[in-house]
Amino acid sequence: MLIGLWLVAEPDNAMAWISAAVKSGRREVRLAVAQGFSNHDWHARGDALTEAWITGTNDDDPNIAQAFLGAAGAFIKADLKSVVEELLGHDISQSSAVRALEGACDYDGHPYGKALTSSEASSVLRLIELSGHDSYVVQEIVAGIATTHPVLVLDHLAALYDRPQSVPDDIHDLREAYDANAETLAAWVEDHLEHRGTAFALEAAANGHLTARQADALVSVAADMNRDEIQQLVEHLSCLSAWAGEQPALAHSITTRARTTNAHKHTRPLIARAMRPRVWGTVNGHSPELRAAMTRASEAAAHATDDNLKTDYEAAAEFLKDDIDQQKGDDDW
Repeated sequence: MLIGLWLVAEPDNAMAWISAAVKSGRREVRLAVAQGFSNHDWHARGDALTEAWITGTNDDDPNIAQAFLGAAGAFIKADLKSVVEELLGHDISQSSAVRALEGACDYDGHPYGKALTSSEASSVLRLIELSGHDSYVVQEIVAGIATTHPVLVLDHLAALYDRPQSVPDDIHDLREAYDANAETLAAWVEDHLEHRGTAFALEAAANGHLTARQADALVSVAADMNRDEIQQLVEHLSCLSAWAGEQPALAHSITTRARTTNAHKHTRPLIARAMRPRVWGTVNGHSPELRAAMTRASEAAAHATDDNLKTDYEAAAEFLKDDIDQQKGDDDW
């Protein structure tokens, strides 16, 4: 705060002091200067302060260097692609990458991500590979990018399949982005059936549950698939809990195509398992998720025109009813 006021009152003296402090100041002083770059638009005050920031990012103390790297938000605003390259070249840490991204968008991630060009979005996603997706602001950036550049985010998510970093299946606003881009999502899945990361990306994009528009888009692409493709599609869909229970029209369409292509023996058990949720919660021995799934399975059975699907939906409804009764019995006991 005091340094910022000094920059307003005596800019030349303050900038000279900052430049010297970054090079030879006490550790606490260097950290305070790094904080100043985080909180103020010092990058706009000329080359002297830009050089001071660069000096800070090369500090021999890795904690101080990371503090300056994390203060890069304003510099990213000014020259996104070049600064991101600079950060990546300095092995920016996960926490510093999060702070840099949060500063770049002023903690308003969705409109920031949505407004990026394709090349800018690609650079930001490279930084997000390091930051991870735990930050709400970073999640909003990803959702914003997905709204405008849905394929970029799907490629980004799929590439993380073999990384130690986990991607949550409930990234805020991502499901809405891919509901609006349902046809693009379905086409991307069709084009990546042989990729190991496809299910991983699909689960994140759908937040674990297909929307009606996404299911309709998948119906369209499934209609012309061959035997191997329809099998691969069902295998990828297995990442989604109870998709066949929630979207019976998609299950029917895939079953019809599987019969035509002689893939039904392979797809039927996978579709039957997808009529029931994999996980659910309970409150005092009652599970709204199980009850809703049982109702959906019963309704799907009543409307099914395929004999095997009807049998499997009836079996799923009975299985779910037994689970519900068991939970009630355990609670009574």
